[in-house]
Amino acid sequence: MKLSDRDPLCQRLSAVAAFCDFWLMGAGWAWGWLDKATYEPVYGTYEKPADAALLRARAALTDFTKRHRAKKDLNRLMELDPANRTVYQAEVQRWKREEGLWSARQNQNFSDWAQQVKERKRQEKEREERRLQLILEKRRKKKQG
Repeated sequence: MKLSDRDPLCQRLSAVAAFCDFWLMGAGWAWGWLDKATYEPVYGTYEKPADAALLRARAALTDFTKRHRAKKDLNRLMELDPANRTVYQAEVQRWKREEGLWSARQNQNFSDWAQQVKERKRQEKEREERRLQLILEKRRKKKQG
């Protein structure tokens, strides 16, 4: 499996290792095996992946943080395996729905955070006004007394 970027058999073995890791440790660990198995180096040019089985494996084990790669793999699978195009399109739509839900949650979280910041600033302003009032009252008492 050390030569998975060059040897198709090692690529398939990396896919098997990914499935084992997925079931034992979760999707985060599996991704490393599949990323290496699809021979896409960080630097330099590379041929587009042509092994549909490996692309299916990577698309199946992808978690939300790698959704952009899953969509890319599914689009490539539509080219390689047009007979299952509807399955791949349905999966792309699922990723889009999940991304929409995530975006809505993020927007709500941001709105909540912005509201909290606004409330904190209001409270700080009230405290500062109260502090200044107390200082002015003390000065008035000193002048009167």
